[in-house]
Amino acid sequence: MDDIAALKSELSGINLDDVSEDDSAYLSQCLDTVRHDIGLLQKGELDAGAKGRVLAALDALKIAIDASKRKRAFKRAEDEAKLKLAEAQRNHDQAEKEARKAVLHLHGLLTALSQGSDLRI
Repeated sequence: MDDIAALKSELSGINLDDVSEDDSAYLSQCLDTVRHDIGLLQKGELDAGAKGRVLAALDALKIAIDASKRKRAFKRAEDEAKLKLAEAQRNHDQAEKEARKAVLHLHGLLTALSQGSDLRI
C-alpha cells in the first residue's frame, strides 16, 4: 500500500499547465489512464505485474510531459524571434528610406551648386 501511496503522491505532482497545445489532450488522457490504473492497483484488481507497467507508464508520461513543455518553450522563443526579426526588418526599411531621402537631398544640393546657385544654409 505504501507503494501505491507513493505513486499517488507522484501523480499529484504532475502538472500539464505548460505542455504544448498540440499534446495537451493526449497527455491529459494518458494521465487519466495512469490515475485509473493506480486506482485499480489500490483495489487489487490488477495482476502482480501491473505495478511495474504502471510505473513504466508513469515514467514515460513524465518524460513526454517534460518534452512537451520544452517544445512549447521552444515555440514561444521561436515566435519571439520572428517578432524581433520583423521589427528589425521594419527598422532597416525605415533607415533605408531615410538614407535614400538624404542622398536625394544631397544630390539636389550638389546639382544646384554645380549650376552656380548661391546656396545659403
